[in-house]
Amino acid sequence: RSPLTVIAGYLETLVTDPAVPPDLRPPLEEMRRQSERMTTIVEDLLELSRLESSDEEVAGEPLDVAGLVATLRKDVLA
Repeated sequence: RSPLTVIAGYLETLVTDPAVPPDLRPPLEEMRRQSERMTTIVEDLLELSRLESSDEEVAGEPLDVAGLVATLRKDVLA
């Protein structure tokens, strides 16, 4: 996770830096969002690995499928 943390940190710094030209802010913001998304994916995969290697019973949680589909649609359109 460390490389993603470094990338996200630099992107956050660039997005908030007043010296960065305004026309670069939208792509930088998108890169920041995608780095957060990648971090979430890595965390989910690590959690899945822990769950698969355990014999414990896992309690489920409701999933907002409509919200997930809306997020996926937004990412595809971007």
